[in-house]
Amino acid sequence: MNRLRLPRPSPAMVVALIALAVATSGTAYAATGGTFVLSKANTPNHVSTLTNPKGAVLALNSANSHTPLALNGPADVPPLSVNSTTLVPNLNAQLLDGSSAADLQASLAGNEEFHGPLPYTTLNQFAFSGPLSFVIVEGSAYATTPGANVGQLVRACPGSVYPCDSSTAGGQIIGQHYSFSNEANSHKPITSVLPAIVNPGLYTLAVEVIGNATSDASDEYDLAVVNLG
Repeated sequence: MNRLRLPRPSPAMVVALIALAVATSGTAYAATGGTFVLSKANTPNHVSTLTNPKGAVLALNSANSHTPLALNGPADVPPLSVNSTTLVPNLNAQLLDGSSAADLQASLAGNEEFHGPLPYTTLNQFAFSGPLSFVIVEGSAYATTPGANVGQLVRACPGSVYPCDSSTAGGQIIGQHYSFSNEANSHKPITSVLPAIVNPGLYTLAVEVIGNATSDASDEYDLAVVNLG
């Protein structure tokens, strides 16, 4: 009796069968130097680069409200990096330097109106509550000689303090702003918008003249504190 002899598969057939077996399994692909296989996990050990001198190199489209692109990185590692500061149209961001839109909402902590002469210590305490606050002062001052800088300085002292000045414990300068006067004894408007990074809490504020500035009872001021967040 003659036995039925099956033909021996060729080497090409063996390679094709192995590739088919791997393709139908969940095995991750070592794709370095090989073909990128869709719907499978590819694990190259080098960066893959796509270049198209005529335009975009990759378009991702999804259906049924699925996210077209998911980027997963280790904890505390940015999942994306770019090499340009150019504005990306229609790109929405939930956080700005770790702050949400709610953290950036402005609220008036209070205001106080007064007149010179300076220095002046506020009668009210102002609550600084946000990660960033602004102290806004509108007023005026003058110089007794022409060609001089006139300016104002804002100081914050924790708690209820009178006067709030350079000798007050824990006091700090919020900021200062100058204007220029080319006329002697001419009152010049000065508006200061000063970012204040202080610990949350109640503060007494003081406004002082700096430079060659002088103020008197005819100089009127409006001070306001605005919190972000």
